[in-house]
This record gives sequence, structure tokens and C-alpha cells, in this order.
Amino acid sequence: MSSRPPAPVHVFVYGTLLGGQDKGDMLARFPRVPATVRGALHKLAGGYPALVPSPEGRPIHGELVTVHRGVLPVLDLYENVSQGLYRRAAVVATVGDEQIRCLAYVLRPQDVRMRRAPLLDTDDWRRVAPRGLTR
Repeated sequence: MSSRPPAPVHVFVYGTLLGGQDKGDMLARFPRVPATVRGALHKLAGGYPALVPSPEGRPIHGELVTVHRGVLPVLDLYENVSQGLYRRAAVVATVGDEQIRCLAYVLRPQDVRMRRAPLLDTDDWRRVAPRGLTR
């Protein structure tokens, strides 16, 4: 009886989990490629980025990381999903000419309003925090 490796899952990261950012090493052993997801980028009071996905939005730059399903509970914990900070949602990422369904940790528009998270005038978190988190 052989056990199968866990099914791969694509996760779009756009903030502190990017390579070179504060928590990028959490996913360092997994393959990643540059990708974009359409939406708007906001900054939360704690200094963290928040993506609000929208097909009409601008392409937000990040990375598509291929992990196994067992990593998702760890990411949920890091992203404070149970506390309602972020929610895990299905989005479509663009990698080159390809559209890939994936997961991302995002906020809904009403969450942004409630948290008074200002819209950032950028499509890439690394322009806000080139070497890591800024508060």
C-alpha cells in the first residue's frame, strides 16, 4: 500500500510571504513564479498589505507558490483566518499568458471599509516594503 503525495495547491502571495520579505522563508522550499491577480492593494493599520480581488482591478504583482494541502492550515494560522483578519478565497492568477485558478488570502471590500485600510497607489507591495514589513 503506497501513500500518494499530497495534492499540490497554488497560492498567490503578494505581501510578507513574497520571496525576500519578512516571512518569505515560510514558503522557501516550494516552487514559486511571478504572477498577477487583478484587484486593489490596501494597507492595514498593522502595516500589512491586503488584496481585494476584482476582475476590473489592476494587476497586482506577486508570486504563485505551489504547496501541498497540508500547508494550508499553517497559512490559515499565519493569516489569522479564524480571527477574521484575512479569508482564503479562490482567485485567478496570470502567469505569462496562462490563467491559473489558485487561492489567496484576501479581504472583502466591506472589511477594508471597516478597517479603514487606505488604498495604495501601487500594484506591488515590494515598492512599499522593499526589504520587509514597514509599520
